[in-house]
Amino acid sequence: MLAWLERNSFLVLGAAGFLLLAGLFVREVVRGDDPAALIVREGGAARDGVVRVHVDGAVAAPGVYELAADARVADAIAVAGGQLPGSDTGDLNLARFVRDGERIEVDASGRPAAFSPEVTGLLDLNTATHADLTKLTGIGEAYARRIVDSRIVDGPYRSIDELRTRNLLPASTFDKVRNLLTISR
Repeated sequence: MLAWLERNSFLVLGAAGFLLLAGLFVREVVRGDDPAALIVREGGAARDGVVRVHVDGAVAAPGVYELAADARVADAIAVAGGQLPGSDTGDLNLARFVRDGERIEVDASGRPAAFSPEVTGLLDLNTATHADLTKLTGIGEAYARRIVDSRIVDGPYRSIDELRTRNLLPASTFDKVRNLLTISR
């Protein structure tokens, strides 16, 4: 058989090339004229090119807004009338694409409204700043940055256990802070 392949190598290569071109042609025909029919990008899926986001906190007009699917966090804040004087967007990635159904909260005076240790004694994982997280036992600069960055990239936390499922904290550190955290709903 090896001798046959050597004698007919051009024939085999030609047939393989033909099959490759035929496959590409079929793919184009099946895909049709609308290559944008399926767009996959980080975050929630946009319907009809529109996403809906909840902009809250220290903005002029908090509420739910419809934005273009390619809108950024900065665009969402601008649509809500912009941030109020003295507010803090330091923990927000203003250049990140918004996700359908997400909540964007602009902090008032650098401390999230949901963090009130006098009332709850717990730190809200979805609004905690880098500085707030570093005050917890076992959470240093690196872990605090990982927690905030994951919230920005992967979206808000749905449970405290996501600190482990997202591989952000080792089990020993997680056990130390588990009872000091809460999740805003």
